[in-house]
Amino acid sequence: MSSMWQDEWKRWQKELAARDPEALRELEAQSDEEKLEAFAGKMAFGTGGLRSILGMGPARMNVYTVARATEGLSRVILGSDAPKSVAIAYDTRKNSDVFARAAARVFLGNGIRVVLWPEPVPTPLLSYTVRKLGLGWGVVVTASHNPKQYNGYKVYDCRGVQVIPEQAARITEQMEGVDFFGNPDLPLKAGREAGLLTEPTGVMDAYCEALGQMLPEADAAGAAGAAGAASAASAADLPLVYSGLYGTGAKPVSRMLRALGFSNLTTVQMEPDSDFGGLYMPNPEDARVYAQAIEAAKSAGAKLLLATDPDCDRVGVQVARADGFVPLNGNEIGALLIDYLCAVRPPVPGDVLVTTVVSGELGQRVARSHGIEVQQVLTGFKFIGDVAENLPPKGKRFFFGYEESYGYLTGDLARDKDAVLACSLVAKMALHWKAQGKDLLDRLEEIEREQGYCVEKTVSRHVEGIDFAEKIAARMEALRDPNLAELGGLAVLAVEDYLTGQRRDLASGSVQALDVPRADVLKFFFAQGTLAVRPSGTEPNIKFYCAANGKTRADAGENLGAIQRAQETLL
Repeated sequence: MSSMWQDEWKRWQKELAARDPEALRELEAQSDEEKLEAFAGKMAFGTGGLRSILGMGPARMNVYTVARATEGLSRVILGSDAPKSVAIAYDTRKNSDVFARAAARVFLGNGIRVVLWPEPVPTPLLSYTVRKLGLGWGVVVTASHNPKQYNGYKVYDCRGVQVIPEQAARITEQMEGVDFFGNPDLPLKAGREAGLLTEPTGVMDAYCEALGQMLPEADAAGAAGAAGAASAASAADLPLVYSGLYGTGAKPVSRMLRALGFSNLTTVQMEPDSDFGGLYMPNPEDARVYAQAIEAAKSAGAKLLLATDPDCDRVGVQVARADGFVPLNGNEIGALLIDYLCAVRPPVPGDVLVTTVVSGELGQRVARSHGIEVQQVLTGFKFIGDVAENLPPKGKRFFFGYEESYGYLTGDLARDKDAVLACSLVAKMALHWKAQGKDLLDRLEEIEREQGYCVEKTVSRHVEGIDFAEKIAARMEALRDPNLAELGGLAVLAVEDYLTGQRRDLASGSVQALDVPRADVLKFFFAQGTLAVRPSGTEPNIKFYCAANGKTRADAGENLGAIQRAQETLL
């Protein structure tokens, strides 16, 4: 470890010795490798805000890095035109409540009003809180679906949209001038006595009521009359299982499903648990997290299985068949939801679907077939939320937004992906097709026959070493070689480079401008499909998004195999 990092480690040792004996013991127990990783840099805002492993040091999640980030954000808040108020929420991870209270103390020390959730709640509910109460900002302490040793810190603006890069850059700039050990540490009691600290009383009830009212058809929460009763009876005939994966979705998702009439509901993995029941990664994209839910579904005879990640902004879906449960991927769920919404709530001129440049093609084809405009944005739901907020002044309406990573949104309650909403929609969608003698897989097959077969595979590769950022940058630079005409034997037809903002056609040599913010993402186009490449915004990983199409499922699968083989040559 270089002298500079040794000096910083010693400074932390001195500061912690004076104020935090427990943190000091944790610091002094670090191995040389842990010291290097924790002190060789500082956290920066990535795709999902700040995120890192729990521990001591500038590059780790602890009360000191949280307080530093909050002081930087406070300076931005005090210099902005938005209300000087902030909502704070947190998930069920280790120290999430501790970090939320630490952030509250810093805001209060700057005279900023705080609305602090008293218990873990879903990330989309934080977005709703900001919008509902007319607050200036929001913070949620979460690391979403990451392993248990991680935590994170996301920031939202007055629209309930997670801060976009320009806003994050201003916060980072202010953070750079803040010392880790110079923040105020006021008791929360003083904030309450001064009227600066409150709780969001009634907001959960308002959210659930509003969600029920915005759902399609007549059987929303609180529906009355014969139509509502008939729908509720039908819902009771659809047995389903919901897994909260030990996170924040447990209460609101089960509450909404039962309010919608799904009384034949079995729930598992509902208790808050920062160890996530021993799961390596509580991610509904990971097949391993479904083992307990599948056993419960078999016992209950359930036909549908839902699972949400710990901050309840993503939902995974599995459908029962005679030979077991079949998972739907994020693109398939998105296409099905778009198709369902078009069936029960026909789109109108000006409706817009917003999705990402790495999401699958099937959902976009469904939308276009119904006359819905499609807009693509960079990875990160903040870009979808930002576009959704900017549509009304243009005479357009946000119809639906989705990411391939199991995130979905419609309506205007929140401006981040919402798994409480998505679970409700998926359950109602399954009921809708059940009434016609179909399950979700049957309807998906119909869509594919109508629109063409699209298959995808996302691959994440871990990059070892403290210099992982340099290694990833070098790999991305090599892929920007203007003479690169083939990958793994596949001819490259075109390349979109979101860092330069250009699309280059290799046959004609023509160059077109891309109307998206700059980001380190490349997308290669082949006759067989596409391959997008991007470094993770919060982890030492590089992600590959393989997508293929075909006239038959077999053709699409064969083309996907060719693209995956091309991908394997890149690392």
